[in-house]
Amino acid sequence: MLTQVSRVVPEYRRDLGMAVASLFFDGNGAAPADLAARFLAREPALWKSLTVPGLTTLIRSCNLAVATVSGLSEEQAADLHEAMREAVASYLGYVEVDKKLPLHEQLLPEHDDYHVVGAELRLVYSAAKRALDEANGEDLEAPLNEWRQGGLFSSVEWEEDLEQSAVEQKEASMIIEAWLNAQSE
Repeated sequence: MLTQVSRVVPEYRRDLGMAVASLFFDGNGAAPADLAARFLAREPALWKSLTVPGLTTLIRSCNLAVATVSGLSEEQAADLHEAMREAVASYLGYVEVDKKLPLHEQLLPEHDDYHVVGAELRLVYSAAKRALDEANGEDLEAPLNEWRQGGLFSSVEWEEDLEQSAVEQKEASMIIEAWLNAQSE
């Protein structure tokens, strides 16, 4: 997918972010047509290549995975759509993300996993995730090396999600404060 992004629009004027998630619908709960309508409906209309009947059929027939790409213009999204249709057999279509829609907020990834800046790839991390990976003995260079070996990008680096790290630091402070208060009682 990233190969196609760089092929379609080689000179981005803004950062692109990307996240990945799986959408599994087990047939219990809301009807597929209702899910599709809620996912695609908004005024003014979302940019999309899918229709409510088309998405309804997909929900009924297969498990769906989604990759969100932020920072694209409507024209870039249409170009990426055409390139993906040609190059990736499992590609199904695109929908503009609107986190004000409850179903988008609940189902789609909250944070970007990747940023593409020009010909550079940045793998996004938060301080807590990095600390947990280090504590578990994860090789922090392995993901970078994997992408570097592919040769798709001029460079591959880590990029901290400062906003998410700040949220995690605040949560950790609250937990420690609560623990200290409980110890003093």
